Order: sequence, then structure tokens, then C-alpha cells
Amino acid sequence: MKTVLFYNTTAGNAPLVAETVRELSREAICRVVPFDRHSNRQEAIRAAIGWMATRWVVAGGDGTIHQVVDVLGERAAEIELGIVPCGTGNDFARSLDTRPEDLRSLCLDPEFGTAALVDLMRLTDLTTGRSFRCLNAATGGIGGEMAERIGSADKRTWGPFAYWASAIGALTEMREFLIELGGIDDQGRAFDPETIPLYGLVASNGRFIGGGFPIAPSASLDDGRLDITLIPVLPVLELVAAGIAAATGNIEHSSAIIRRRVRELTIASRPPLPLSVDGEPHVSSAWRFSVEPDALRLVLPRVAPGLGGSSSLLPPPSVDPVRSSEFGNVRDPESGESR
Repeated sequence: MKTVLFYNTTAGNAPLVAETVRELSREAICRVVPFDRHSNRQEAIRAAIGWMATRWVVAGGDGTIHQVVDVLGERAAEIELGIVPCGTGNDFARSLDTRPEDLRSLCLDPEFGTAALVDLMRLTDLTTGRSFRCLNAATGGIGGEMAERIGSADKRTWGPFAYWASAIGALTEMREFLIELGGIDDQGRAFDPETIPLYGLVASNGRFIGGGFPIAPSASLDDGRLDITLIPVLPVLELVAAGIAAATGNIEHSSAIIRRRVRELTIASRPPLPLSVDGEPHVSSAWRFSVEPDALRLVLPRVAPGLGGSSSLLPPPSVDPVRSSEFGNVRDPESGESR
């Protein structure tokens, strides 16, 4: 097995694995690609596609993982991807129960973990036709604003309560969006369009947002469905109560929050709805959210709480899916220079 390790040196918890990364950089079968704030990450990831590697490992936060998966494109279902959470939020990794101590084994041991195919979400801006993938969740309206407001220190201090605490601080600034909903339900049937005034919405592939806020505690990454959470226009006290219920894992029992499970959702919004997609900002007046089943091949060190649908457990690939005449030199994780 040959491994490429993408290491975000500026991730919030990167120091947790720094020593292990330095040791791995001396291993002939592991090529380390360090990122910092000034790196051209997309160029570095594209370059790695030309190397011979059966497994890619990402040590970073949700944004770093999203960038790697985005560049991989259709190859994301072919190359084994190991995830080592080193960010401050690590929301996608929370659904998988991957840990920093998994790093060495993911990079060096071909027998470590089990490969499984999981879903991705596809977002399409219906006004431009542009589409892109989403790894974990897309938060819109006040949901997107809350995600952007939460700082690293808030995530560490308050955990899942940070998300709704940020919302309480923004109550006087909340905008109302008149949103027309349509799409295909979880049974594959088209549902009648309806128009609802909302403060925001969340389309979830994973279970957590905002540094551990359990927005969709029963979501599965492998069930071919999206979990939709709608935040209706309600009195402030009702919203606060709903937020407390959600932060304690009881959002599914809250009558104030509207929840749907769908295969596809289309929305038209007045005014245009701003979205935070795995932390990246976007805005449009019309969106489609859909599922790409079995689009990402992961290496799971242990039983993942966020799987439970129809995931395909797979043996390791018998041949290298990414081919090259040579693997390339090992990289120093701090200087980025070849050795």
C-alpha cells in the first residue's frame, strides 16, 4: 500500500498529530503533503492524482476534507479515503467516530479499518445551472449565518450549545425568507409544493453542524436520503426552547422544528437564500438538493454511528486506482520540501 497524507498545519487541532506526521514523513510508503493558509490546495491535490496511491488520508477539518473530495470528483468512489479529525468542528468525522490516534494505522496498515461507500449531497444553483458536491451539510438563512458566526473558541468552550447560542445573539437581525418547497420524498414520490415562511433551513448528509450541534441525530450517510430541518418563523421563546431541545439531542421530539427526509428537495426563495456549504458561502434564489449514492469510499477504523442504511462494505482495492510511473518523494510536513 502507498499512501498520500494531506496535513493541514493550520487546522485548529493540528498539533495533536504533528509528531506523528513528522514520523510518517520518513516512511517510504507515505507521502506527506502539508497545507497552510498560503498553499494552493487545489493544485496540490490535483498533483496527487497523478501519483500511485491506494489510500488518501486527510488530517484536517471539514473544510480540508471538502476540498479533497471536491477535487477527486468521480474518483472519490474509487480511492480509499481515511479521515483524521484535526479541525475545531470536525462535524463530518463525528458521524464516523474517527480519531486523531487513527492516523498512523490509516497511513501504514493496509488491513486497518473497513472500506465502505457513503453518500454525498449534490447542490445545484437553478438560476445558473452550476452544481457542486457537499460532504456534510448545507445551512441556509439564519442557519448559514449561525455557522459563520461561531468561532473556534466558542466551539471548544460550548460544544453543541455554541450553535444555538449564536442564534440567540442574532435574534434581532433574523431575516424572514418565503420559501417554496418541492421535491421527492424518502419513498421516491413527488410531494405537493408548499410555501412556508422560514428563518432558515439545513440540508444534512451527516448528523452534526456548528462544532457538534446534533441537527439530524438519526441521519445515515449511506441511506440515499437527506435530512431536512426547517426553522419556521416563530416567537423568540419558542425558538430558544427548540434550540435547547436540539442541543441536548431531542430535536426530533420538538414540535416547533419542521423535519423532512427526502431524496431530493427544490426550493425557491424570496429574498435569495444564502447558504453555507461545508463552510463555503453561496447565495441563490433557487436551489436543488439531491443525493449521490455510494459516491465516496471511506476507510472506517471502527463501527460508524452515522452509517446504518445500505452501505456497501468493500474489500481493499486489488490494484492502484490512481496510476503513475513513480510514487514521488516524501515531503517534509513543516517545510514542504522534498526529501
